[in-house]
Amino acid sequence: MTLDPQGFASLDDAILHESGWRFGSQPCNTIPMNIPMSRWSRLYEIADEILTLAPWKETFEEDLFAIQPKDGGPVYFVSVMGSQGEHHAIAYYPGMESLSQFRMSQMEDLPERVALETVLLNHHLQLTFEPKRNLLPADLKLLKSLGKTYRGKWPVCRSHRPARMPWFPDAQEVEEFEGLLEQTLVVLRRSAEGENLLRPFDEPEFFLRKRNGDWEDSTVRVSDLPVLHHILKAEIPRDALAGIPKSGLRVEADLILMLTPINDVPPGEAPYLQLMLIMVDAASGFVLGFETISTKEGMDAAMVRIPDALTAVLKKAKVVPAQIAARHPILLSALESYSGAYGIKCEIDYDLPAASEAIESIMSFL
Repeated sequence: MTLDPQGFASLDDAILHESGWRFGSQPCNTIPMNIPMSRWSRLYEIADEILTLAPWKETFEEDLFAIQPKDGGPVYFVSVMGSQGEHHAIAYYPGMESLSQFRMSQMEDLPERVALETVLLNHHLQLTFEPKRNLLPADLKLLKSLGKTYRGKWPVCRSHRPARMPWFPDAQEVEEFEGLLEQTLVVLRRSAEGENLLRPFDEPEFFLRKRNGDWEDSTVRVSDLPVLHHILKAEIPRDALAGIPKSGLRVEADLILMLTPINDVPPGEAPYLQLMLIMVDAASGFVLGFETISTKEGMDAAMVRIPDALTAVLKKAKVVPAQIAARHPILLSALESYSGAYGIKCEIDYDLPAASEAIESIMSFL
């Protein structure tokens, strides 16, 4: 998948271009102290072997296998990125939820903005090979302490947490990385020797390297994996829109991820990306209003604030529409509460021309 039509070298480059932000503007100069240097050394030894193997020359992003580095732990679905020469990386998607988001990102004709949002909201790990300018100061300090230097692409371990900038992995993630990278190298070498181990991303079953004391070959059915349920509760006061006149308007509502990182976080933590709720008159294209929603406390906490954001936009616009169309499933869930409280008809619609045009205009202005 090419995330940016202008052919940026990586996901980081795409975000940096859109936001005008540079990693150096956020202090991250300290190597995490609770991770042994011997573990880092081992990770980068394997990374060097993967870089030499260059599996993206023979393997496509849509072809997957799986690794379970801990007995009873999460199953990671592994994708080799870079066959088209853009973002060279090995991505690890834990469990069914992360795999489903990866599959969504591979949908044909998915708008670039939606594809990028899907990646940025998908919790996963990456061993990525970046130009030096994209490295954090802590990356450079770590590699220098390990006596490593590179020309062109530099290997780094990245943690992608929902609505956060790609960042340094924590101690638990680094521990996971070791088993993941070791077995990635095993599978890729066997694949290069002719074994048929990789399967298309939409298959129901995948080859699995599983740790059960020793490492062993197995298979995993996606349908057998546990599903994580997010149950969110938010109150909508019955009088929140009291006194505001009802109208016959059909409104398009969308929830988008803003690509301007916010740095009001403790030193060493990843900057976060805010959500924006926008509501547009479908007939005229007039923007009724928009509200930003912070993700600083996590995505679940942000989702709970959606009803308040909806209320704020409608109160400022001084209108209660007859109908609201939205494409985002979480936004639709919040809108269902409005349907009951205020008699607003809510519907799913993946084609929101008025909202899309307004979003493009806002993004260009910003």
